[in-house]
Amino acid sequence: MSNVVRVAVGLGAISGVAGGGLLLNKFLSTEDIQSKLKANSLEILDSNNNDDIWKKILASYKEVSAKEPKFKFSGEEVSDETKLKKQCEDTLKKKAGEDNESNNYYDKAKRWCTVPTSVEKVLGKERIILSTDTTPTKDKENQAEWDEKIKKYTDQTNKDKIDNLDLGSKAITDVKPENRTRIREACKKLNEKHSFEEGYEEAIKKSQTWCSIEKK
Repeated sequence: MSNVVRVAVGLGAISGVAGGGLLLNKFLSTEDIQSKLKANSLEILDSNNNDDIWKKILASYKEVSAKEPKFKFSGEEVSDETKLKKQCEDTLKKKAGEDNESNNYYDKAKRWCTVPTSVEKVLGKERIILSTDTTPTKDKENQAEWDEKIKKYTDQTNKDKIDNLDLGSKAITDVKPENRTRIREACKKLNEKHSFEEGYEEAIKKSQTWCSIEKK
């Protein structure tokens, strides 16, 4: 897993910068969740502004927390933006040393209380995002790279596929324009997914594999 994916899914990518995970953990245990988020280059979402963003996050919160309890705040039910902001305020003040699999303070705050980041923006820091433009004047961009991705995608030994993207049951050797269009459209959806949305972490992994290449 690359460093960029580690940052995105909250696996403590800054441990190497600190010169060792043990030292980092001791330091962070005395800090609050907000400090840990900032150390991981995440920006806290201003509760006094960004009304439209808070509404989107609330809608996603209700959907995701119903399916994944680990992302649900404890205590009073989060039924509106005001209560969501209050939960964020309280969680950001929690000590990082109190964070564990039982309360998941960091994961909750990262998902619901920070400025949303798209898959494309995260991956674009370390990788080249292949063009997903399907307009006639742009569909030749990255054609060779897409053809290589498609050939690997249709290799039947590869099981790590994009949801709802079926390019056939046989390995493709002669890539057709419609193949490129379909994978571009699927990757566009993955790249547009934001950090508060369901399936964000999985979208990063799939986009890294099928929608981007290493920088040379």
